[in-house]
Amino acid sequence: MRYEAKGGAKFGWGKAFGPLATLSVTSSELVIEASFLGEQRFSPADVVEVRAVGSFFSGRRVQVVHVRTDRPELVEFWPRGSAEAVRDAIFEVGFEGKASAADLPEPIGFPFRWSFAAAVLLLFVAAFFADRALQLGVVHGPCASATMALVFVGSFAIRKPGWLQRMALTEPRALETIRSWLDLVAVVGGLSTLVGWGGLLLAWAR
Repeated sequence: MRYEAKGGAKFGWGKAFGPLATLSVTSSELVIEASFLGEQRFSPADVVEVRAVGSFFSGRRVQVVHVRTDRPELVEFWPRGSAEAVRDAIFEVGFEGKASAADLPEPIGFPFRWSFAAAVLLLFVAAFFADRALQLGVVHGPCASATMALVFVGSFAIRKPGWLQRMALTEPRALETIRSWLDLVAVVGGLSTLVGWGGLLLAWAR
């Protein structure tokens, strides 16, 4: 017996709006697949409980409370209809969490070190004022374009164990919280870099 539903999903900081996500459940497996975010797959042994959370204002959704440290801490499915109905349907197909709440990892909280977040913010502010001082008349000056290029490269480099990850993240498993979000950062950073340097080349060619 299998249950499926369409809706949205949130994996850590990454979010896919409905109907870009699919929830698929059997008695032995719960899978949430989301466009651009990938998939999260759990067995009953991974899950403490599946519960309906949220409010009328924030939106009702189904949250998977799990003990996996190689998955985003927050895994939610945002159904089109009632979150309670989806939760009940999951129970009806026979999927029930077997993990103990005592095995839940310590909450990660904010995944970035505050010193790193402050340094990135200062870098953007400095790039903004440096480009204003240059007065080149383009949307993205050379400083902003160089900063976005660093963001693009950094969005990939931070995924690898090394000095950048140690300097940026509070702990290695915090990467799972922001992994899907990093994909979006890479796209924005790459496009901004192309637009910025393209605009500069056109301005210099005139």
